[in-house]
Amino acid sequence: MTEANQKYDVIIAGSGIYGTSMASILAKSGLKVLIIERGKHPRFALGEALLPQSAIWPFIIGERFGIPEIGHLSHADRIVDNITPSCGLKHSIGFAHHTEGVPLDESRLHQLVPPHLPFYSESHLYREEVDQFLLQAAIRYGAEYVEETPITDVHIGSHEVVVSCPQGEYRGEYYVDASGRGSKLVEQQGYREGAPEAMTHSRTLFAHVEGLQPFDNLISSPSQGRQWHEGTFHHVFDGGWLWVIPFDNFARSSSRKASIGLMLDPRKHPEDSSLSPEEEFRAFISRFPDIQRHLEGMEVTMPFKRTGRLQYASRQSVGNRHFTAPGTFGFIDPLYSNGLIHTFESVYFGARHLLSAFGKEQGPVAEG
Repeated sequence: MTEANQKYDVIIAGSGIYGTSMASILAKSGLKVLIIERGKHPRFALGEALLPQSAIWPFIIGERFGIPEIGHLSHADRIVDNITPSCGLKHSIGFAHHTEGVPLDESRLHQLVPPHLPFYSESHLYREEVDQFLLQAAIRYGAEYVEETPITDVHIGSHEVVVSCPQGEYRGEYYVDASGRGSKLVEQQGYREGAPEAMTHSRTLFAHVEGLQPFDNLISSPSQGRQWHEGTFHHVFDGGWLWVIPFDNFARSSSRKASIGLMLDPRKHPEDSSLSPEEEFRAFISRFPDIQRHLEGMEVTMPFKRTGRLQYASRQSVGNRHFTAPGTFGFIDPLYSNGLIHTFESVYFGARHLLSAFGKEQGPVAEG
């Protein structure tokens, strides 16, 4: 059991993909690492679809640092064999443009099919099982972990970092903040003050569902290279879009689930707080006959959640004895699924610099 008042080399706030991947790398190299999580696993997380870059990065990290658990994310077969059978494929990115109250004009469909490369496959990640797997890997490599432990204060001193929690204080040489938007460190350092203001405005309503029918069954025109259900699909309309991420489109998957979520510009589509999140979701999609038809018969398995505006930013990400993960630094919008690219890039370069600082780095530190 991890007790307060211990001294660590690195303290990591947050146990998502970023925090646990960083912890595995550092702990395997012999550093004393603590992960502090304000919630608990299993839990939902945004970032369920990979792109070519975000699929190849886990392969690179797994090979570079000798962490096969991270490398498993690079290919759907490795995910099913080692992590979870709830895994989808992403062979394409599809879009359908809708006009309110009007049936879909099938000439307003577009599909991007990326090339097939041998080292990876783009997948749809059932994050609650992926994140829990990576946490267990970090613990096996030697990282310590506490959950349901909110951080109340972070003191960055000249010689150490002191992290305060309800049960006491944890002391470390360095602090990596992967706690996301609600970071106590960012709040105390004032990193949001004076940060650039995003032009994008979006809020979201999202859930996991079962029994979602393939969009291919609802249209007469053929897809443009792949079945629409074989990838991440987007229904697009004025003032927003809806993601559809199936976990059941891979022959080796045992899942019947899909992730769906509305992204809405609150300036055009303000929240109706008189309705529950699911009621607001269903009322909105009823404006678009073919979106409603696509989602007919779905069974909600994770209750709908609703957020306010998603955009936030910082003016600084690195300081004395600390740096922040991309998801702590800021967020724009999940369109095009590029969040995990930033995550893995930052894990790779951040881990190399930290290992070098602790005298553990093997080989030259990359520039940048």
